[in-house]
Amino acid sequence: MFKNNPQLNKRNPEFYGEFWIYLLILVLLVLSVWVCCNSSTSSYFFCKKDVITVSDGYSVFANNDRMAESMSLPANLTGSFHDISLFRNFSSSELSGDHIAFYAHHTTAHIYINDSCVYSDTDTPDSLHLIQPSRWYLFEIPEEDFLLRIDLHSDIPINNLPEIHNESKSNLIYYIGSEKIISVFIGFLVFLLGLSLLLLSFFLRSTQRSHLRWLGFISVFSGIWVFCNSASSQLIGAPLSLFVILGYSSFFALPLLVNGFLLTYPVFHKRIYMKVLFGCLCGITTVVFFLQFMGILSWSRLIWLVHIEAGLSLMALLITYLLYKKLFSPQEKQIYHALILISIFIVVDIFRYYIIRPFSVPVKYTTIGLLVMLLYLSVSVTRLIADTYIQSERNKLYKKLAFYDTMTNLKNRSAFEEKMTSIRKQPQFKGYLLIADLNNLKYINDNLGHQYGDDAIIHIAALLNKYFETIADCFRTGGDEFCVISPEISEEDFVHCYQNFIQAVTLQQDSLNYPFSVATGYEKIDESGIDACYKAVDALMYQNKRESKKSRNE
Repeated sequence: MFKNNPQLNKRNPEFYGEFWIYLLILVLLVLSVWVCCNSSTSSYFFCKKDVITVSDGYSVFANNDRMAESMSLPANLTGSFHDISLFRNFSSSELSGDHIAFYAHHTTAHIYINDSCVYSDTDTPDSLHLIQPSRWYLFEIPEEDFLLRIDLHSDIPINNLPEIHNESKSNLIYYIGSEKIISVFIGFLVFLLGLSLLLLSFFLRSTQRSHLRWLGFISVFSGIWVFCNSASSQLIGAPLSLFVILGYSSFFALPLLVNGFLLTYPVFHKRIYMKVLFGCLCGITTVVFFLQFMGILSWSRLIWLVHIEAGLSLMALLITYLLYKKLFSPQEKQIYHALILISIFIVVDIFRYYIIRPFSVPVKYTTIGLLVMLLYLSVSVTRLIADTYIQSERNKLYKKLAFYDTMTNLKNRSAFEEKMTSIRKQPQFKGYLLIADLNNLKYINDNLGHQYGDDAIIHIAALLNKYFETIADCFRTGGDEFCVISPEISEEDFVHCYQNFIQAVTLQQDSLNYPFSVATGYEKIDESGIDACYKAVDALMYQNKRESKKSRNE
């Protein structure tokens, strides 16, 4: 029975455009994956020489006790070891470059070649009680055989031993940069995305700007965290302690920011447990920072708190969705799907952190998931704001059509009645009221045509608007009737505008092809009220009209 209904059979033209865009993206993704998996073409870089990883033959001492005679690196450690020493004899034939590099997590390092110290970290405590930054160590080695000794020390238990790389200095630097370029790129992209969203939120006057602002903060802090966690901060030469502060601060702030973002939506804001969770996260974050900067407990020992916060937030999200699914708006469902998506990546990384304990890149999948989620949310929120802006502009247009006269562009009778009602509620309102009535409109319409009558109305409206717009509201209250209501100003200013208006009407009489004049009356609005004033001014206007007609007949 719906087959011949044109409304149901009609397709939205935008549907076809979006369909082909999505199809094109899908085809490009499939082709890209196929080429990467099946292409026989080699990948060429500026530096093609492989970096050597020297992985076996290390003697390991833990807390001054021998742990292993020959251990392969990298390796995970079980136990509470704060001091580790690595020994290995290197022969010139097994090395291809003149430098060695390794990445150590939150340790100080003292490096010796043939019992001669070539590098030594300071053991002086940081004034802010910060943990030793994770960093790359790069040092020159001799051409002949040598004994390498690396002493590692940390205030927290050392959980893994580093991977030792050998090549030339330039190749090692390139290797470090190329290994971390994806994380750096993602962090930079997410950071720029956050700044863009923040700037956009301050310029928009939409009710959705709070969503955009919180999402901007999440993106900025996420970008900072991803970059600081990329182990490439040394490439830009900034102080490592700065990246420790920025990285950990952003990391511990993210659960709080995500919950704050959720609370900007009514379906979450109305839930008491969401507000309680947000308060708890504020308290936990404050305690974490207090413990760190008072030197009681370092950030690195409290990472598990963020994992618990993430778990609680995920539980609250799932409970809200399961109990109030019908209350979710389409946009809130998109938020839910995006957060579930990132939660999957976070759970995988938490599993790797506690179970697999990777030697490097403990946060791998969360970074990718974060980028996908933020891009998804940004497109969603930006599209919503665009739709809201369009609707707002439509509402403004509808309001203008409802309260403005399309011929003269002055406010119409409905706006006049609304203004009168508003003034009636303000007994102390003071100001001036003027009524103007176009003379001879019926004569002009009957003898010259309605186009001349319309032209006369437009001329009067333009002159009223020109001389009273800055001090008053101008209304077209009828076919040839106009009204001006001003707030309290000096009588001198109002009379000045009135006289300029009358003078302009008089000057135009000779330039028009029809009789052009106006009858007016005005009074000050006093304690008697707006209605009494209107009645008195209306009487003055008709008196002026009679006198004007009498003078024309004479």
